[in-house]
Order: sequence, then structure tokens, then C-alpha cells
Amino acid sequence: SPPRLRRPYPFLSSLSSSRRRSRTFRSSRTAAIVCFSDPFVLELAEKIEDSVPPLPSSPPLPLLRLRESASRSLLSQRWHTQKDEAFRFTDTRFLRHSLINPVQTSSVHPSTALDYSDNDHQHHRISSDLPESVFVGPLSAIQDEALLNQVLSSFSSDFQEADLFWSLNGVGVPDIVVIFIPTGCIVEKPLHFVLYSNQGGGIGGKNEGDPSSVAISNPRMLVLVEAGSQVGIVEEFVGSGESGAYWTNSVIAMVIEEGGKVSHTYIQRQADNSTHTKWTRVHQ
Repeated sequence: SPPRLRRPYPFLSSLSSSRRRSRTFRSSRTAAIVCFSDPFVLELAEKIEDSVPPLPSSPPLPLLRLRESASRSLLSQRWHTQKDEAFRFTDTRFLRHSLINPVQTSSVHPSTALDYSDNDHQHHRISSDLPESVFVGPLSAIQDEALLNQVLSSFSSDFQEADLFWSLNGVGVPDIVVIFIPTGCIVEKPLHFVLYSNQGGGIGGKNEGDPSSVAISNPRMLVLVEAGSQVGIVEEFVGSGESGAYWTNSVIAMVIEEGGKVSHTYIQRQADNSTHTKWTRVHQ
């Protein structure tokens, strides 16, 4: 079993402490400079890491692996700019020049199988009656070892395509919402998740030129659909302008086996002063 950790997840700090500076390698013919990390990204990642509730003495192995992989990935990630092909139409300078702080989080306390909060910033509501064989809930609530192994195997290739925001989510997610649909099961009504943002910072500081303050949250969902199964999923992100400036950095990953079918609806109804980044990854 994993050792008891004083900090919620100290891999990033221990790995980055010896690699924060660029190193120069010289030979008699060439000089090459290798930059291992972006100081701004490392500082942000460590803030997010420190905000996550401490893991239990025997944490779920998939969550441990996710945070470890995300931390290692962040050592070589830099902040995205419009010089990057995927972001050439997306200006991220507002975030880059803001004071980014994680939302205040707490441990997952599901009230029922269909209605629970994973922290003070995000709320999940599932509007459907579910068959007994279907699991919908936090990763930390899974007792079935076979299902835990399925969750773990779904992470095997995640970070081959990971970018900065995917990795920040992996470091900062307090728990993962897991949806498991077993073989041949058809869920007739869609599962409707409402994620509400109610914490935020201020636009601009007290003095002219002060940076804005932005609250970041990192919700994450994993959908496992076995052969011949069907399910509909609605993700709805809601937040008012009264919450201040906030950044929702969301990830959903789906693994769909042969003959499986997922209908995915995505609704973003957040305020004008919010920022929303989203990864949707499907392995089919």
C-alpha cells in the first residue's frame, strides 16, 4: 500500500525542486540549453496541489496514479500561447497575468447516489433512476476491486496526449466522478450533471495595474461503457456574475467498448467574467 504522506501529494514539489532552473550542457563542438519547466506553471501547480484535501492512508490507486502522472507531465509543460497551433485563436494572456487561486475544497461526501457535492464550488445532480448494476459516484466510494482495476487501466494512455490544462486538472481534482454502465445495460433517461460555480475572485486589484484574482476548479469525470450498453450524459456548467472571476478547468474521459453508445450533451451557461477550458477524450 502507498506510504502515508504528510502533504496531499508531494511528488510535484520533490520532483521540481531539483529541476527548476534550466541546465546548460556543453561539449567541445556544441552548446545546448534544455529548459525543464515553466516557473509560472510550477508555482500554479504547487498551489493547486496544496489546496487538495489530504489523501487517506490507503488512497484509491487510480487517483494516486493520476496525480503522479499529472505532476510528472507538468515538469515539461509551459503556458500555452497563440504561437501554439491548438491555441492560435485562443488568447490565454488574461489567465497568465491573473492571480490564480484554487477554490476551497473539501472531501467528497455523497448524500445519495443521485445527488452529491464534491466541494463548495461544484455540485452534481443526476436526474435519473438507475439500474442496480450501474455505478455513478465518486471514485473514493468504489468498493468493487474489478471496477477499480477498470478505472486504473483507463488511465494507461491518458498522458500521451496530455496538455497543460489536462495535467493541472489531474493534480487538482479532489476526486473523480465515475459512471460505469455494465455489458448490455441500456439507461433510458440521460444522466444530467449540473456543476455550479459559486466562488470567484475580483476583476482587477485594489490599485490600478493590480492583477485580477481568479478562482480555479478542476472537475473530472470518467465514463466506462461496456459492450452493447447505452447511456446519455448531460454536462451543464452554471455560474453567475455575482460569483466573481472564476476558471473551470474540466475534463471528461470516456472508454466505450464494442457496440456501446454514448450521447454526450455539453451546456456552458457561465458568466462573461468566467473562463472555461474543457477536455473531452474518447477511447472507442
